[in-house]
Amino acid sequence: MTNLLDWPLDLPCGATLSNCVAKAAMSEGLADSGNHSTPRLETLYQRWAGSGASLLLSGKSGELHAAALNASDFQKGGFTNAECVELVRLLNGVGLDLLEFSGGSLEQPEVVGVTLKDEGEDGPRASAMRREAYFVAFAGAVREVAAMPVMVTGGFGSIAGMVEAHEGGDLDVVGLARPLIAEPEAPRRLLAGEIDKLLSPEASLSVFHILPWNYMRSNGSPTALTPIFR
Repeated sequence: MTNLLDWPLDLPCGATLSNCVAKAAMSEGLADSGNHSTPRLETLYQRWAGSGASLLLSGKSGELHAAALNASDFQKGGFTNAECVELVRLLNGVGLDLLEFSGGSLEQPEVVGVTLKDEGEDGPRASAMRREAYFVAFAGAVREVAAMPVMVTGGFGSIAGMVEAHEGGDLDVVGLARPLIAEPEAPRRLLAGEIDKLLSPEASLSVFHILPWNYMRSNGSPTALTPIFR
């Protein structure tokens, strides 16, 4: 059966992605003190260039015009889902090539199964939590109104989950972050059928590894930590 993730995708700017799997932006922590590129960072991206991903997002620069929304933006007191959809309608007129929707952050690390803040009335239902990348259903609501392709990052563990989301019209591009740390060639191997599941480095993380970072962030204390996870 043809894997639709391996089909090309045309972007509004005229560029064409060779497939629908991308490397999402991460905090690699390999720049120098002036936030400039280093040989280690260049070597890392050279390796990811052969990963099979059609797009590498560095988080710092790029020729594409893209914007990102995070699932943790919709915790209690933040955006509601309806407000997010309205925001996307407004973004339709600014010439974006890609809109990324990601799942959680260090302050609300939902992709490792941890919720540290009240998500309010728009929090995910139990039935949705059983899906890979459980926030993808809301990403589908975003995609219905978005004039640009929608990329969903975080929570995917298998090619079956990615294909289900793509075929269900919830996304245009699958974004991978942590899995590319554990397996730099994961996109190529997934699309070639060599593997059907991704390695899960977050499985070894405990909430007790995350809470100190969240505490320091919320109290404004300086820290020497350089997180690698989104």
